[in-house]
Amino acid sequence: MKLSIITINLNNYSGLEKTITSVINQDYQQYEYIVIDGGSTDGSKELLEKYCKKINYCVSETDHGIYSAMNKGIKKATGEYCLFVNSGDVLYNSNVLTDIVNQNLKADIITGNAFVNRNNKKPQLVKAPENISFYTFFQHTILHQATLIRISLFKKVGYYNENLRIVADWEFFIKALFLNHLSYKAINVTISVFDNSGISSQTENFHISLRERDEVLQKYFPYFINDYQLLQPHSTFIFLQHNQKSPVLRNIFTFSTRIVNKVFKIFSR
Repeated sequence: MKLSIITINLNNYSGLEKTITSVINQDYQQYEYIVIDGGSTDGSKELLEKYCKKINYCVSETDHGIYSAMNKGIKKATGEYCLFVNSGDVLYNSNVLTDIVNQNLKADIITGNAFVNRNNKKPQLVKAPENISFYTFFQHTILHQATLIRISLFKKVGYYNENLRIVADWEFFIKALFLNHLSYKAINVTISVFDNSGISSQTENFHISLRERDEVLQKYFPYFINDYQLLQPHSTFIFLQHNQKSPVLRNIFTFSTRIVNKVFKIFSR
């Protein structure tokens, strides 16, 4: 089975080299490697030239953002599944691709586990959700750094929405799973170590993420909007979550989260 590994980068020289190294050292060789650089000026372009013999396709040119670059990579991909391992992220070990292929892949969207680096703290293992529901996406999402997507899906579902800055992958997953009823499978394979310093993880961008999620739900699932606004970590929740140094605020956040989760479970029975 041929896999397409796609990396996007912008001015992250050191992260890019770590990512490239983790990919080209895989023992499974039936893959193509695609790197899309957004016209970096920090030496990333020269780094790509250094590794050019190990990369099947690479380009360094100005694009229109993260999802523009991801779409470029998808359109060059010729494998059965694609996996995004963006600059700064690394494959967990040199056996990852072998371990993935040995899972007898058949589903349209396949998610494994990932370690998430959070502000130089001990990496946290995030396991793939065994079962997917809309509540999964009310709470969080599935990590694209640990998710294989059948490439043919992009022609059916559509490419990533380049008008969105942060949640186009979230939009793609809910369209694929809940509008197109495509198949999902969780595999117990740790796929990547995710660098949690990107745009979507920055506290100052949370309001953009929430606004974009509201826009997506209003477009595709307008009757879920009230539920989402009740359940999402909006305003007070965000403030409390990111100000937990105070014991009082930490207790309020914990109590509030438990109440919201209980309410959802009661009304979703």
